[in-house]
This record gives sequence, C-alpha cells and structure tokens, in this order.
Amino acid sequence: MNRHREDGFTAVELLVTLFVAAIFLLAAYQVYSIVTNDSATTRSRSKASNIALDNARMVSLQFSGACALPDITMTTTPTFNPAPSIPSGSGLPNPSIDVKKDCPITGGPSRITATVSYGNTTPQEQATHVIYKY
Repeated sequence: MNRHREDGFTAVELLVTLFVAAIFLLAAYQVYSIVTNDSATTRSRSKASNIALDNARMVSLQFSGACALPDITMTTTPTFNPAPSIPSGSGLPNPSIDVKKDCPITGGPSRITATVSYGNTTPQEQATHVIYKY
C-alpha cells in the first residue's frame, strides 16, 4: 500500500476560500458606496453654504448697520444691487436663493438672512447664513 499524497488545496477548500473572499469584497464595495454618497452630499451642502454666506456678505455691505428706531419688527425684501444669485456652474440640483433683511430688535442690529435651497427631494435641502450688522 504505497499511497502517493500530494500537498495542496482540495477543490472544496478553494471554493470555500473564494466564497469568503467574495463576501469580503461585497462588504468593501458597500462601504465604498456609502462613503461616495456621503461625500457627494457633503460637497453639495458645502457649496450651498458657501453661496449663502457669499450672498449674505454681499447684501450686508449694501446697508448701514443698526435699524432705525421706528423699525420695531420691520421685515423687508428690498431690491438688492447686485441681486443675490447662484453661480451657473454651482452643480447644485434645482437651486434657489432667498435673502431677507429684517430688524428684530428696536434700535438693534440689522439681520440679513440668506437661504439656499437645493435638491430633488421634497422638502429641499437648505443652507442658511445669518449676518448681524451693527
């Protein structure tokens, strides 16, 4: 009884190894997919936030500081020059911007609020910046 045995892996061992490797690759792809989607969401939020801040700063330069005494709770949407806008190459889906100036406190600072809405969902995502000008 002279058995000749060769070293190596059996077909069953190779199949099990391939199955385990496939599970690890699938899990890695899921993590990659999640990270990629989160990155795109964060990038859009950052762009919208920067646009809102830029427009709030631009509008704040057009007005003097404190509200006049009679303007107790006046909310206005004055004509801004230049008008608040979203750059054409922003890459945001369905963007819109809303800029308001109001006087929340008698004789206090002016409040300029810039809100950028974007996205294909309802309600849309929003990024808001507020600047108080004394």
